[in-house]
Amino acid sequence: MHLYHYTLSKPGIINQAISGCFSGRTVIRNGKSSKVTEILVARGKILELFECTEESTVVKINSQEVFGVIRSIVSFRFNNRGDKDYIAIGSDSGRIVVLEYNATTNKFVKIHQETYGKTGCRRIVPGQYLAVDPKGRALMIGAIEKQKFVYVFNMDHENRLTISSPLEGHTQHTILFSLIALDTEFDEPQFACIEVNYEGADESEYSYQNVKKMLTIYEFDLGKNTVVRKSTEEIERSSNMLIQVPKPVGGVVVCSENVLTYKRDGHPDIRALIPRRKDMPNDRGLMIIGSQMYVKKTKSDFFFLVQSELGDLYKVTFNYAETNQQDDKFNVASINVVYFDTVPVGTSFLMMRNGLLFVASEFTDHKVYQFLTIQVSTDQLVGEVLINEEVFPVFEPSIKPQHLNLVQEIRNLAPITDFKVMDLFNEGTPQFYCLTGRGPFSSMRLLRYGLPISEIVTAPLDDQPISIWTVKGSVYDPYDKYMIISFADYTMVLSIGEKVEQVEDSGLFTTTRTIYAANIGDSDLIQIHPRGIRQIRADSSINEWDPGNKTIEKAAVNETQVVIALSGGEIIYFEYETITGQLIELEKNDMAQDVACLALGPIPEGHQRTRFLAVGFYDKTVRVLSLGQYDMMTVLSRQALPAEPESLSLIELQAGDTFELFLNIGLSNGVVLRSTVDTSSGDLSDTRTRFLGTKGVKLRTIKIAGRNAILALSSKPWLGFSNQGKIEMIPLSYPTLHYASNFSSEQCPEGLVAITSGDLRILSIEGIGDIFNQQVIPLKHTPRKFVIHEETAKMIVIETDHNTVTESEKNQQNNDEQMRDEEIPPEIEYGSTKTAPNSGKWASYIRVYSPETKQTTDYIELTENEAAFSITTCKFATSIDGKTIENYVIVGTAKDLKLYPSRKCTCGYIRVYRFVDGGKLQLVHKTEVEDVPYAMYPFRGRLLVGVTNMLRIYDLGKKKLLRKCENKTFPNFITSIAVEGNRVYVGDITESFHFVKYNVQENSLTIFADNSTPRWITASALLDYNTIAGADKFGNFFISRLPNDVTDEYEDVNATGKERWVWERGLLNGAPQKATEIVKFYVGDMITSMTKTSLIPGGPTVLIYVTVTGAIGIFIPFTSKKDIDFFTQLEMQLREKNPPLCGRDHLAYRSYYFPVKSVIDGDLIEQYNILDLRTKETIAKELDKKINEISKKIEDIRNQTGI
Repeated sequence: MHLYHYTLSKPGIINQAISGCFSGRTVIRNGKSSKVTEILVARGKILELFECTEESTVVKINSQEVFGVIRSIVSFRFNNRGDKDYIAIGSDSGRIVVLEYNATTNKFVKIHQETYGKTGCRRIVPGQYLAVDPKGRALMIGAIEKQKFVYVFNMDHENRLTISSPLEGHTQHTILFSLIALDTEFDEPQFACIEVNYEGADESEYSYQNVKKMLTIYEFDLGKNTVVRKSTEEIERSSNMLIQVPKPVGGVVVCSENVLTYKRDGHPDIRALIPRRKDMPNDRGLMIIGSQMYVKKTKSDFFFLVQSELGDLYKVTFNYAETNQQDDKFNVASINVVYFDTVPVGTSFLMMRNGLLFVASEFTDHKVYQFLTIQVSTDQLVGEVLINEEVFPVFEPSIKPQHLNLVQEIRNLAPITDFKVMDLFNEGTPQFYCLTGRGPFSSMRLLRYGLPISEIVTAPLDDQPISIWTVKGSVYDPYDKYMIISFADYTMVLSIGEKVEQVEDSGLFTTTRTIYAANIGDSDLIQIHPRGIRQIRADSSINEWDPGNKTIEKAAVNETQVVIALSGGEIIYFEYETITGQLIELEKNDMAQDVACLALGPIPEGHQRTRFLAVGFYDKTVRVLSLGQYDMMTVLSRQALPAEPESLSLIELQAGDTFELFLNIGLSNGVVLRSTVDTSSGDLSDTRTRFLGTKGVKLRTIKIAGRNAILALSSKPWLGFSNQGKIEMIPLSYPTLHYASNFSSEQCPEGLVAITSGDLRILSIEGIGDIFNQQVIPLKHTPRKFVIHEETAKMIVIETDHNTVTESEKNQQNNDEQMRDEEIPPEIEYGSTKTAPNSGKWASYIRVYSPETKQTTDYIELTENEAAFSITTCKFATSIDGKTIENYVIVGTAKDLKLYPSRKCTCGYIRVYRFVDGGKLQLVHKTEVEDVPYAMYPFRGRLLVGVTNMLRIYDLGKKKLLRKCENKTFPNFITSIAVEGNRVYVGDITESFHFVKYNVQENSLTIFADNSTPRWITASALLDYNTIAGADKFGNFFISRLPNDVTDEYEDVNATGKERWVWERGLLNGAPQKATEIVKFYVGDMITSMTKTSLIPGGPTVLIYVTVTGAIGIFIPFTSKKDIDFFTQLEMQLREKNPPLCGRDHLAYRSYYFPVKSVIDGDLIEQYNILDLRTKETIAKELDKKINEISKKIEDIRNQTGI
């Protein structure tokens, strides 16, 4: 078995985000030249670059795999010189890497790479912490323990960045918690650290209580080229983060539990208490997890925004003592910390000079806010509370942000806790259902393959239109002026402005149907109808051209050229004379057969006309004709087609580093062909095929995000575009569109106007970066698992939160409070009420959701501190009343579960529910068990349950479940169960899979095989009777298969003889027979769920997985040895010719814990399309292939899955 792996949807979580001007580009804003503000985010093993637009949104402009774990990133600019920021990255490669973003090629370029340690995320190998001197002179990279290195940056004579050899700043027996660079202006660079020295400490409680945290200052002496420890002082044990204070104030702010402390050499400490929420328990501490500084006018006029672990933002300002005017130092008299607003908890948040706040949320969609004001009101303050003899201000969090306005959300699926692929709506293609998020930011998300579409306007039409166009008053106008709708025997013209309304004075011919309408020249309009060509000049004068006795059947127009096809097959070519504004007939050509479709190529930059005309005929051929001066109407190339052409489009798209001309051919059988046009000879080559739907394909060239794109309309709409040098064809998540065109107005600057089912609709494509359209169903608590009840088509979701007060308990506590706004529950905005850590409190609920009505039909709260962890449905062979066989819902719960210092609970329960009228759940009974029933699965009309290391079979009783069979020999804790016939596949939390045989005659469960390699199982999927796929918590994917000589038919052996003892004695402290791992692959993220499915009818069976970071990936089985050999060779060439960006070896990365086996990394293969031409040619030569052949192979293996 060989598999091809690639990522369908990249991780949603953002580990770290930084801002700067990485491209060096400038823009004109308000008449002033300013640098572009850009955001660089690290998503595990992916770097992404976003640009802040003038519309106060962020747009992704680059995404690049690094095939390594990005541990830290920081931006810097050497001594404030240069026009761009550089990027320093600490990763698991054991190397410090400096990157530069090349805006021309839209790629990150490695300019320096220095090795300092071993690979991997190790305690004593630096890379976890990075800090750069504000002047860009030096960088310190630190490990979690002991090691620190300092690198010095310089510029050579060609103004190129150089880096020195590392200087050691190691400290033995020291653990590092935080690292920042201090602002010393042009004095020696200094770095501040929070450290713990554990020398002499043991594991006793006494040693733990006596370990001290220290604030240590390291200074780099530029003259002596040495790193020295300048000072160290004790700070609070709860200190977790440092904040740099800029000059002329200088110093550092130490963030501790409930307190901020300002420290500076020679300056007394200044403490400030952090305001607390009204409903916070007094014994619960409050920690700061992030900060950002904003300088208003002068360097001393600044403030910080800091975020707490609950998501509250605080504004921190300094009050200065009166000082001597000659003294340039500012002495801090006090610190003000006031509540500012509440946003989701973020791993990073950035304040930018264009008034935006970017929040990289930890467990929900990332947010982009716009500041409404930075002035803070005290309306939320409701009192004070005395804790440990200190008075803390108390505030009521805002239900909605008061100082911020949400302008954009960037989708984030992390973390995905459960996942299923089903077609509940009978759409022909399955939908993805994910449980995502944590706590109050949880949700269930329905994902459909396709770009997200928002519907802006819908208006009914009296008749069924046959086509639609939009035109501008002038090519220089930003918005469209007219919308032209053609019917069977007339044309309707609508003006576009504040309102869309019908007009009669446009100059367009409205008493006949329109074949084509467009702008031509600078300000002219052209309308082509069956009886002629109508040109409306800028001065409202009209020119007409009459075809005589023939009628016009087809037409194509660009900025200066017009081609029409008359009945009988005659083609006439016109050019627009820019000086006189007249259409001049230049050439005729009788093709001797009717023309099915026409397309004119785009005019190349610096030219006045295009050379190519594509003509499709009903004899299933397409020809490319020349419009050149010396070979007018000469056939340059032709192509035979499998069906009649429906439409044509010549479009220029970016392929790799260059732009190429493509001919797209829409066929009547729902297939679209894409051929590359040689711009010199007009030859057609490298034809790609894609099935789009059951209807003929209509093509229309449009603009998306200022770039060329092609809209293909079949039984569903598709969009073809170039994304970072790769040409993609992705469906739009919208019903069938009959006709569509570009649309631009003040209300919708970039959209589509379309016709569907007699309605006129204005649509907007929300983003071309997401290939899945998401429907979000909010949940109140962290979702754990869900199942589908087949008979009622209802979803049953279990939601469980730790250290959280249940709603019933909270209502009892808040009986005296006034009712809040019921439309927006406060929990959705800023979180549920948390208890003290390790309180053992659980809030758990069972939700019944109807996908058809999109309503929650039942919501059950579990009382007595029960927490739900598993769920399944089961049809028992017996019934309670002896008559009706029902499909019951089974929920596994634990009572009083504690996770620390070791997992234990009072008992567990197996709850049995049945559906009653109205989609409600009714509790039948619950059965007490010894521990958490974490895994359950229906089996032969009974229920298989895993309770710790015991596998049991239960049957349905009237008052409780009846235990029928049991096996207590599993190693630790059963986490998953799968069934095929009489064979049971059990996943243990630490010991991988166990293969179990159920003996019907003896009513026994016997382990007959297991894995020899221990695995911490997090997900599994049964592939066939002898094969199961699994994933462990370290990010490894593997497939275990039983060898052909393994048997589970031990009942054939003499039950009383020596053979049975040999069979049961075991091997290597386990089962007597061992499975082999035939596939091994390091994904990079912990897989939480996987499923075997087919994405299109008749398509290949694939394995889809989801990860804790919100990624969705796929494994595709190879069907031929030839493909395996080709992609293996290509992967080897790419590893050598295109090494990863952060210095990690690709083979070593994919073999992080086990050597990679029988998997081709499609994420690496996909990078072939974005390589420079020289590297492509080198690889193609090594493989004895052409570049186009390799690209086609890569595209075909993806297209076979339907995605």
